[in-house]
Amino acid sequence: MQTSIIVAFGAAALIASTAFAQDSDQTPPTKAELALAKRLEGRVAGDPVSCITAYPTTRAQVYDRVAIVWEHGDVLYVNRPANGAHALNDRDIMVQRRTTSQLCSVDTIEMRDNIGFFTGTVFLDQFVPYYRSDAG
Repeated sequence: MQTSIIVAFGAAALIASTAFAQDSDQTPPTKAELALAKRLEGRVAGDPVSCITAYPTTRAQVYDRVAIVWEHGDVLYVNRPANGAHALNDRDIMVQRRTTSQLCSVDTIEMRDNIGFFTGTVFLDQFVPYYRSDAG
């Protein structure tokens, strides 16, 4: 009987230690993720949209390996690329080739260094609008 109790405690300890190890395996947020979170403070996410008007964009900002944020007046549109986020580098230049006045989730963006050399392709996903919160 004592053996079964010891085995039961051993199994419980193993399960607990595995769960703890899985929790502690989570990586801390990167500097870019923290900077994006700070930029979105005081804002509320809206429903994702497939396209945004390319003009009058006042500014687009790249967050390394995380997202691109387009600013349209008081609304920030956040795009976390479906693929190619590893190519996002805030020191590189975004090259957008569009045939319309919209930028859509099916579009790609080329990243180039400051000399013009190709550094990667970013495949856009849906754009999540962030609005200023009414509280505050």
